[in-house]
This record gives sequence, C-alpha cells and structure tokens, in this order.
Amino acid sequence: MKNPLKQYVKKKRMEYHFHTGLKQLENDQPFPALKHGMHLIKIEPEFSGGYEILASAQEMLGEKEYAFKTLLEGLKKAPSSYLLQEKISVYYSDKDNFDLAFIAINKAIDMAPNMPSLYFNKAIIFAKCNKFRDCAETLEYLINKVDDTFFDAYILQAQLLNNFEKPDLAIERMNVLVNGDLGRFGVPDLDELHKKIYETLIQSYQLKKDAEKEKYWKEKIECLGKKK
Repeated sequence: MKNPLKQYVKKKRMEYHFHTGLKQLENDQPFPALKHGMHLIKIEPEFSGGYEILASAQEMLGEKEYAFKTLLEGLKKAPSSYLLQEKISVYYSDKDNFDLAFIAINKAIDMAPNMPSLYFNKAIIFAKCNKFRDCAETLEYLINKVDDTFFDAYILQAQLLNNFEKPDLAIERMNVLVNGDLGRFGVPDLDELHKKIYETLIQSYQLKKDAEKEKYWKEKIECLGKKK
C-alpha cells in the first residue's frame, strides 16, 4: 500500500518543478529550466512534463539533437503524450523530413483530436512541403470543426491567399478579425494580435497597389507602438 504522505510530497515536488521550469522557459532562462526538467524525470520517469521542459531548454540552448533524443526517450516512458509527438513532428519538419513529420503529427492528432495546435502545426508542415491545398483544407477544418478562436489559423489563411495573389479574399478573412470581438480569442496580448492582422492587411493592399489603405494600416501599427 502506498504511503499517502509520500505521495502527497511527491505530487507537490512535481508541481513545483513543473511550474517553475515552465516559468523559466517563458522568461528565457534555459539553464535553470534544465535542472527542473531533470528533477521531474528523476522523480517520475513516466511523466511527460519533465521531458518536455528538458527538451525545450535544450532547444533554446541550440542543442537540437540532444532535445530530439530527450523527446524520444520521453516517448518510450510516456507513449501516450501527444505533446511529445507534436514536438517530434516539429523536429522532423525542421529537418525537411516531411514523411516522418506527418507520421508524428497524425499520431498526436489521434491521441488528442480536439487540440487545435496540432492541426495548425500540420497545416504548417503542408505549407513547408508546398502542399498548399492540403494546408488550406487543414486550416478550414481547424476553424470550422475544432476551434474557431484559434486566431493564428486566420492569419495563416490570409497569408496563403496573399501568396497566391488573392488579396481580396485575404482582406475578407482579416475582416472577420477586425470586425469581430477579439476578446473571444483569449489572447493575453491584444496589441500583438492587432499587429499581425495589420501586417497581413498591409501585404494585401500592397498586392492591390492601394497606397492609401496600405498607409492607413501602417499608421495603425505606429499607434500600437505609441500606446506602450
């Protein structure tokens, strides 16, 4: 029979190392995050969070191969972790090994079919290997079937349309954001979201050779900077 007190202490230690490690990654402090990742793995080798933190810290330090080995090690211990599969798919995609990238991201989607980031990353992989129709269909599925508040999907859709010289459709997609309630997207930094929207609109109006509208959205970006 497991000792309840020991289990409680173990849980609290894991929570401390996990949340502290994440905070240090957010603050660009990979070295201390490394230690917390390693502590987590030592405390509970089957908890995927330790491998996620350790691999992220290693990647921040430029040690991508070590990070990849950490992810593979983690997947052996925690084979049901969609986050580890997702990170592995990104690694393969960065190496232009798209076949393995798709295998990994599809496994992640099978594990967590309601996670919008997985479909977004799959769309990026499609874009990187020039399968733009598949990319567009994946983004459409993400917005219509999984999460219509995943704002990066709208941005990427518009960028694709601009790349195919369809600025009017791109503007239409951005207007969904401009005229909508941006608060529903749950983005902590609305200025950053506005900036992405405005930059995409500038690209659209450059394609349309509409200097007046291009200037208008550039001024909107300048206003964002003045607010801070």
